[in-house]
Amino acid sequence: MTQKVLLIDDDTSICHLVCLHLNKLGYKVMEASRGIEGLQLWSEIQPDLILLDIMIPDMSGWAICQKVREFSNIPIIMLTARDEDIDKRVDSIWEQMTT
Repeated sequence: MTQKVLLIDDDTSICHLVCLHLNKLGYKVMEASRGIEGLQLWSEIQPDLILLDIMIPDMSGWAICQKVREFSNIPIIMLTARDEDIDKRVDSIWEQMTT
């Protein structure tokens, strides 16, 4: 049975590259460029793995991860192209979410 990967990322270049390589390896990849769309796809297709960008326009990757964790222990790999300023903001958000 082909394993399903859900890729939630708004960067079309990254999505194209990731899909190209995972498809070559035999995975079926579904894409979502928004968080809400990703959560809907997750509940519909029940993927085996989620590749999740931390920073997407409509909701943070952390919030998506939290929603998924309420119902599932599916493996989630967080993707990021963070820099030092973004690191500080993400760390602050994460601290607020976990306290």
